[in-house]
Amino acid sequence: MSSPSYKTRLAHDVQSKMRGWALTREERISMWTRLLTELPSTPDRLLHEAIQRPNLWAYRFSLGQPPRRQFLNFAVERRDYAGELYIVAATIVAEGEE
Repeated sequence: MSSPSYKTRLAHDVQSKMRGWALTREERISMWTRLLTELPSTPDRLLHEAIQRPNLWAYRFSLGQPPRRQFLNFAVERRDYAGELYIVAATIVAEGEE
């Protein structure tokens, strides 16, 4: 069974926060491709780590190559009734930072 068609939405404060991230153009394109294309097309496969059940999930991936790799973490509220994946929080950590 496949997932219904979803759209990714971002909270305004998350959008503002993400604008301040020091990503290269290539990394920004990759990030937006993952958030706006890959995540909504296969949320069942990508949202497997629960933050708070029933509908707040973690979505994580990395961008770049060592030693400049960036680890991105998103909290995604899955709104199946509206066909939305609503990103409510986002963090970024550079490789080697704690």
